[in-house]
Formats: sequence, C-alpha cells, structure tokens
Amino acid sequence: MCTFQTSITPWKNNARAALTLSFDGGYTTTYNLAMEVLLKYKMPATWFIVTGFIGGSLQGRPVVNWEELKKISSDMEIGSHTITHPKLAVPFRRQFLQYVRSSITKAWKFFTPNGATKLRKAVSNAYKQTQGVDYTKVLSEAVESKAIIEHRLKIQGAVISFAYPGGRYNSKLKKGIKEAGYLSARSTEDGYNFPDSLDFYALKSKVWNVTVNAERANRWVDDVIKKGAWLIETYHVISGDGATGYHYDTAVLDLDAHLGYVASKNIWVDTQGSIVKYVKERNVTKIKLDIVSIEKIVLLVENDLDPNIYDQPLTLKTTVPTSWSRVKIEQAGNTQELLPLKENNKLYVYYNILPNKGKITITPL
Repeated sequence: MCTFQTSITPWKNNARAALTLSFDGGYTTTYNLAMEVLLKYKMPATWFIVTGFIGGSLQGRPVVNWEELKKISSDMEIGSHTITHPKLAVPFRRQFLQYVRSSITKAWKFFTPNGATKLRKAVSNAYKQTQGVDYTKVLSEAVESKAIIEHRLKIQGAVISFAYPGGRYNSKLKKGIKEAGYLSARSTEDGYNFPDSLDFYALKSKVWNVTVNAERANRWVDDVIKKGAWLIETYHVISGDGATGYHYDTAVLDLDAHLGYVASKNIWVDTQGSIVKYVKERNVTKIKLDIVSIEKIVLLVENDLDPNIYDQPLTLKTTVPTSWSRVKIEQAGNTQELLPLKENNKLYVYYNILPNKGKITITPL
C-alpha cells in the first residue's frame, strides 16, 4: 500500500487559479451586452447593484429593473453596492499616497519642469477624493440594501458579497460589514488575492477602464495563474464600442475576446461568494482517516461551519495504490467513477465532495 496522503486543493477542480467577474452599478447596457457574452462562455458573475437606482438611472445611465435581476438571480450572484453609493471619507495622506502608488509612472512627473503644477493637481485631486461620508452611513446602507435585495428577489440569506462604493473602507466599516452578515467585501485596491492570506473584507481587484483592453487583461490572467492566486475583475459600463466618454467604459468586443482567452485556461471562474465559501471551508475543514488498505480507503471530511451557508463542494486529492487503474468514490449514496492521474511516480485521484455528509469510501474498479 502506498503512503496515504489526502489534501484539499487550493482551488476547485484543481484549477491553477481563480477568477471572479464583477459588474458594478447594474447598468442596462452592461446587463444586455455582458449577459450575452457570459452565457456564450457559460461563466457566472457577481453583479453589485445600487438598490436606490433600480429601474431608474445612475450617473445618467439607465439601470436594470427588479424583473431583469430576478431572471439572472439563479445563475448569477447578486451582491450589494449600497442604496445611494455613498463614498467613505478617507484621510488626505492615505488618499494622496494611494494616488501616487497607483502607478509608478506618476511619481517621476513631479520632478519634471512643470512638476510643481502636476503636484498641485495631484494634491487637489487627492483632496477631492477625501470628501465623503462617515462609515456609519455606508454601513447602514449596506445593511438595508441587503434586506431589500433579498426581499425583492426572494433570495433570503443569499446576499453575502459587498462592494465598497469607490473602493473605500476603513477598519470600522470592515468590522461592520462582517457583523451585517456579509462573507466578504471587495475594494478597488489593485492586486491579486492569495488563498492562504486572504483579507475577506478587503479583497483586491483589477479595474477595467478605457486604458484596459483584452490583451492587457489576458496578461492579468497569465500572471495570476503563475502566482496561483485569485483575480477579481471589476467592470462598470459595457458598451458597443467603448467610446461613451466614461472612464470606466469597456467595449463588448474586448470583453468577448478576453473571456474567450479565459475559457482556454485552467482557471476556475466563479462568483465572489462561491470562491469565498470555498476558501473559508478549506481553511477549517479537517480530514480524518478511518480505513486504509489495498482494498479500500475510507475517510471523513468535517468542519463546524453552518451547512445552510457553506455549501461549496471541496476538491480533494488522494493517493491510491498503483494497482488501481480506475476508482470509485462513494458518499451519502452518490457515486463517482474516475481515472487516477500519475504525478511524481504516484497515483492520485481528484474528486469533489461536500463536508459533513458522512464517510467517503474509495475503492478500485
């Protein structure tokens, strides 16, 4: 018998990385164009909506109605982006440093002949960005919007993901969002999210704007696969040509080309809520060996999480004897028949299970 080893893979189906496509605002053009592309590639997404503008307009652009959101709520995740999109007031120093750090190319501009003018403009822009509301205003809208969405779409308890308006947050807001029942919150801080060091209430993302095209976003995908991390892409307006004059506009052809590229890669594409559930389950789930022999392997996979919330299947990787050419996995009346894979002169089988559903029995066929 081989040395028994079993573990939970970092990402579902042993994917090399994870990706969430998130759409902020619920704009009608975005809904119509993006949904067509998402359905084409059979990819789910997270839609962050501002409830106070449903059926009306936001920033002068039409927003979807509740009936349209209801149509996609079984296949897509609906998250909260508050009621009126109030932006948190942040300290000037933090905002200015964030402005400078957002692109290394900006720093050198301050040392050019007209650097003083550029610096004054940067200071002015940073100051404008500090204007906003107290965290209690954002938090109260996060709480109320969650209840509104769940009531209007009849999806009680399903609104578990939040997106900070303007990407702004502080420690008090993070704490409040967690206590309000959200499992995670996304910011607009640039970067990737790593499975073993996630800050669930300050998730980083890559934001699409007029400077981003499919080629650049494809490089994000290549990079995140190399790092084995989680990429969240944030979109706002999807338009026919990407030339509406709005800074956060994306041409639908770029979206189509990019998702076509994503579809060719070994990357797990799922909603923010599903990926957060997987990581949280993986972090606390224990694997207990019951029986291991040349005839069968029996184990238990358990955690103390609420199964009514945490319902994401986990992918296990288990060594099996080299004499097993085919394998049967049984749990709670469900059966999977799989072919083991050879890695480093050992045979492994990859399979999906739900924790707390009883013993898992692995036998040769």
